Amino acid sequence: MILCLMIIIGCNQAEKTEQKVIIEEIKTPRIDFVKTIPITGVVSLAFAKIDTVVNLYQAPYIVVGKNEYPIKGYHSINGSRDKILGLSPNSRYFIMDSISKNDEGEQKACVVVDLLHKRVVRHLQNDCDGEWNAQGQWVKNGQVILSFD
Repeated sequence: MILCLMIIIGCNQAEKTEQKVIIEEIKTPRIDFVKTIPITGVVSLAFAKIDTVVNLYQAPYIVVGKNEYPIKGYHSINGSRDKILGLSPNSRYFIMDSISKNDEGEQKACVVVDLLHKRVVRHLQNDCDGEWNAQGQWVKNGQVILSFD
C-alpha cells in the first residue's frame, strides 16, 4: 500500500509568490503472512497469525495481487485449519472453516465470505459439509442451505 503525503510551501517576497509542492511516498510494510492459500488465479486467502497452542491460523486476509484486505466479520477469537470448503461457480463466494476452542473442546463451524466485499456474509454451524451446485447454491443432502442472486 502506498500513501502519498503532499506538503505545500508558500512564500511571499515583495509581491513575488512562489509555491513548492513536495510529494513524498510513504510505503507501508506488507504483512508477512504465515500461510497463504490460492483461491483463484489472482486471489488468495492468507493468515497473519498462527496460534501454536491450539494449532489454528488467525487474522485472515483476502490478497488480490499486491493488495491485502482483512476479512470483515471474521471473529478474532476463531481460527482456521486453512481449509477452503468450497468456491462458488461464479468465484464470488467461498466457504472456509471457522473453529473456536474452549475448555469444553472444539466447536467447528464455517463462514461464507464475499470476495467482492471482503467480508463474512453468513455463519454456518451444521451445514459446512455441503457443496456448491451449478446454480450457485450451497446444498447439503439435496437441500438448498443458501442461495445468492
